[in-house]
Amino acid sequence: MLHCKPLWWLWCHKCCSDSDVIGGSIANFIACMLAWLIGGSSVKRRFIGCLAETATITVIVGGYLSLTYNMPIEISLLGIFIGSLISINILGLILLEAVYRRGIAKRYIRTG
Repeated sequence: MLHCKPLWWLWCHKCCSDSDVIGGSIANFIACMLAWLIGGSSVKRRFIGCLAETATITVIVGGYLSLTYNMPIEISLLGIFIGSLISINILGLILLEAVYRRGIAKRYIRTG
């Protein structure tokens, strides 16, 4: 009898490592703190914060993925950059602006 493992097991077994989980968490934390420090009450500052997040995640995650999986750095950086650009700078910024325009984010804005 053939024993089949779930598809998610194969994905996690092949693609995820401890360095991926730890490195991704650290990269996201650093990127979020950087964006929070840069961002503010203007759309321009929030957009620049999103760009800083994308750059931070691209460099950190793209760098360790290249080392971990022995792939060319250009491919790793490009793949992470495209994904981050879509998720952070397009979809994330749209969501962030919706939250700001509804007034939900007022208590989290730093003044001064």
